[in-house]
Amino acid sequence: MFYEAIGEKAIFNAFPLNMWHNLRKLSHCRHPMRTLGIREVRQRYEILKETLDAEGEVILTHHGKPFARVLPIDPPKVRPKWKPHDELRAMMPFQMVPSEVLIAEDREDR
Repeated sequence: MFYEAIGEKAIFNAFPLNMWHNLRKLSHCRHPMRTLGIREVRQRYEILKETLDAEGEVILTHHGKPFARVLPIDPPKVRPKWKPHDELRAMMPFQMVPSEVLIAEDREDR
């Protein structure tokens, strides 16, 4: 999948030969995913981003054993803007006595 999408020449330019052997698929998983060794990621971090962009998710391995799955972060959700509350205000009853009068009366009682 990754190999066909990029092409043979580009793939060998993107990944040095010592890293190429570890870029493989886990065949025992339900959906085969690309794996990268933790050492490779530590030495050349951009390999993780490139593979993640191409594959959608990556399995990190340590001594050939998978230990973590890396997924891209979803973009933040845009909150819808609040609509004016005109309808709600229209349903609420009006105060018979203004707030200023009620506050003044309350302060006089103290």
